[in-house]
Amino acid sequence: MADFEAERAKRAEVEKEQEDLLVLLDELSGKRTRDKQRMREQGMEVSEDEDDDEGEEEDGEVEEEN
Repeated sequence: MADFEAERAKRAEVEKEQEDLLVLLDELSGKRTRDKQRMREQGMEVSEDEDDDEGEEEDGEVEEEN
């Protein structure tokens, strides 16, 4: 019975950690979107690949507009 409770506690801890990571990911995605908008407002060019928040990041480089 103690093994069952230990496994239950361990699982709850893992689920909490996963939830925390999802919250962090959401916060970082929002920050990335705001940063890209500010970059555009400053006249910097953000490539279309980087504009796709659902896709994977390539190299993270940003080109300045001359």
